Amino acid sequence: MPTANSQRNIYQERCHLVPLFICIWYYICYTSYYCNLFMIRILLTTILALLAQNAIAQNTAQNKQKVKAEAKRMGSALVNKDFDGFVRSTYPKAVNNADGGLKKLAANMKAQVERMEAEGNKVLAIWPGEPSNIIDTAGEWQCTIPQKLSMQLPQGKLTTQTTLVALSPDKGTTWYFIDAAERNLEAIRNI
Repeated sequence: MPTANSQRNIYQERCHLVPLFICIWYYICYTSYYCNLFMIRILLTTILALLAQNAIAQNTAQNKQKVKAEAKRMGSALVNKDFDGFVRSTYPKAVNNADGGLKKLAANMKAQVERMEAEGNKVLAIWPGEPSNIIDTAGEWQCTIPQKLSMQLPQGKLTTQTTLVALSPDKGTTWYFIDAAERNLEAIRNI
């Protein structure tokens, strides 16, 4: 039966072989032409993956900023009573579903705002929050973006928040919006 000392000696003898195996592995991997190509491919693949991930992250941040800027532009159009500009920011399928199309929808909005102002209500400001992650759904980019609206009422000032659904049929070049307030998911899907 081996003693503790003899077991330690066997272990020490085997440990001396480990550096030898490492040296052999190093020699094969770093001096062999084919292994060098393999290592270079792994290194290049890793670098390309990291660069692609960085590019995607930058692209996502730029697209989110564009969504936010477009939502801000749409809100400014309403505050400044540019109803044609506001309606042009509305999702085209929603505009087509409205009776009369773009011109009539803009005229209806103008009449509605004039009625509100006659009652002592006025839109003071609209500002967007930060968009959610952008997803690609059947070739159309989509996200949600919170939006706050400040109004002056006869009783005082009111600030509300709603959520807009942002849609881009051309991969982020143009963005359109649908107000999700008082609409359930099925109603938004049917637009």
